Amino acid sequence: MGVPFAGTWHAILNTDVGLYSGSDARVVDLQAQEASAHGKSFCVNAYLPPLSTITLLHRRDAR
Repeated sequence: MGVPFAGTWHAILNTDVGLYSGSDARVVDLQAQEASAHGKSFCVNAYLPPLSTITLLHRRDAR
């Protein structure tokens, strides 16, 4: 899925966790790759179970 920035993306909402009666699939921190997707310059790859939603937050890499 396309993202606008390089770096780490953290899932702050995952509707597939057990709290919401989902299958508890874990979406861990995602690293953006330099490849365009969906009109964005970078992309992340994640497995999304059917009927689930994730919300990602960009984390600036510490320097």
